[in-house]
Amino acid sequence: MNTIESTNLGRVVRIAVPVLKQAGLGSQISAHFAKAPGFLIVDSDGGNESYLVTAESREPSECAPIRALARAGAKVLICHGIGQGALARCHEAGMQILKAEGFTVSEALASFRDGACPDFPDGQLCCNHSDHHDHGESCGCSD
Repeated sequence: MNTIESTNLGRVVRIAVPVLKQAGLGSQISAHFAKAPGFLIVDSDGGNESYLVTAESREPSECAPIRALARAGAKVLICHGIGQGALARCHEAGMQILKAEGFTVSEALASFRDGACPDFPDGQLCCNHSDHHDHGESCGCSD
């Protein structure tokens, strides 16, 4: 069981999910945090959706809009892939990072509510950043 859910039973938690395009709870989860064109931020009960466009929300030194996600109240990030540097910066921003179960935001939320989204395993961190950084800037991610 993930620690956010186990310590906050009955409480609504703000969750950020990197998505390929805005389609509400049916949005398909992006394969990699830093390559997502946007993020759906939603309450753990499926309500109160908002969408952040990565290119418009991230700061120049970021691959993804980590500070904007934190300002939007995200306490949990559910994703399929993330690099070590981004993981560390999300933790510094007070977010817990969980491994996505399912392909859509709706499926990931259902898994989260069931306690089936594990903490992101260190052995599955992305480490080949040459495949992910095409925005022409250094984002500070470390291998």
